[in-house]
Amino acid sequence: PGDDLRQQGSGRLRFKKAVLLSLAYAASIGGISTLTGTGTNLVFVGQMTQLYPARDEISYGQWMLFATPMSFVILIALWGLMYLQYTRNFHQRVDTDSIKVKIEEMGKMTYEEKVVTGMLVATIVLWIFRNPPGVPGWGEAFSPYVSWYKLKAGTSGESLVSDGTVAIGMGLVMFLIPTKNRHQGHRILEWESSVDKIPWDVLILLGGGFALAEGFAASGFTEYLGMKLHVLAGLPPHLIMLVVAVSITTLTEFTSNT
Repeated sequence: PGDDLRQQGSGRLRFKKAVLLSLAYAASIGGISTLTGTGTNLVFVGQMTQLYPARDEISYGQWMLFATPMSFVILIALWGLMYLQYTRNFHQRVDTDSIKVKIEEMGKMTYEEKVVTGMLVATIVLWIFRNPPGVPGWGEAFSPYVSWYKLKAGTSGESLVSDGTVAIGMGLVMFLIPTKNRHQGHRILEWESSVDKIPWDVLILLGGGFALAEGFAASGFTEYLGMKLHVLAGLPPHLIMLVVAVSITTLTEFTSNT
């Protein structure tokens, strides 16, 4: 019996480690699957737009087409690693009663929660189908070129809306939708609460990243760094990618990846 208790205690400890590590890794894996999953994705798209303005934009749908399948593959690999490393010999049933109790304590969704959920779903749908890969998106309706001119010139033009337009527009709509207690004059989103809860530090961090990149380019540091990396020119492309990936991965172990 004593050995069984020790094994059960060890199994629980390993299961707890697996859950905590899975939460941390899954947050990073899920973050790369969509453009808004993490700020780093937005920084990348912003840099692509600044450095290569002639190229087509990376839309929300295009990013998902590339990154979401990769996220699923990495997620399956994570599950396999956690199973082999921590829970392979853990056969004890997990007690879910406490989880059910917490869910019941939350109660039913309120009217305001349902509205916010609906707005979130609508925003995601608008993001994905604004400029989906391979098919026309609703963003083309706002092209600065009229249909006959597009046919005559053989160009589709550029849309007047972006993912940022969708986000700001849906946010403004939430300022207009009243809460359930309409007689109190409250809205789903109010200026005072939104200003207090906006993560200004994150916005400054992202903006600072763009400003730093622009400073590197204006000062010539980007060109200087590129010249120093000229020694890699003789390597095959896949080895160059490996060197860059290992270097950036090592660097971001000690600094912010943004």
